This record gives sequence, C-alpha cells and structure tokens, in this order.
Amino acid sequence: MRWWLKSCPKCRGDLFRDRSWEELTLKCLQCGHTLSRLQQGLLRFPSAKPAIPARAEEVERRKAA
Repeated sequence: MRWWLKSCPKCRGDLFRDRSWEELTLKCLQCGHTLSRLQQGLLRFPSAKPAIPARAEEVERRKAA
C-alpha cells in the first residue's frame, strides 16, 4: 500500500490509495476526503485521469522530466 503523508488538502492528514470497482482513488485516513482527479494529478498519482486535456508541449515536457 502506498501512502502520501500529510498531503490531504483539507486537513493535512495522510492519504492512501483506495480501490473501488470503478477506479483507484486517493482518500484521507483522518477525515475521509476523496481527492478530485485534478488534485490526484497534482500529486502525480499514476492512475489519475487528467481532468483538463493537456497540450502536446506540456505532455512532452513532463515526459522529459
């Protein structure tokens, strides 16, 4: 199990990966807050689908980093 310590935007609690039937999400262990796709993308959560389509230059820049 992977943890993101003190990363909850609501309470600064610890996030964990929650697997449901539909998708993988990040949830806070302390307050139960579920991160949006955009918030997951900012943490570079691997299975997060982008909420906003990225431009081609942005995709290439991320691949290079």
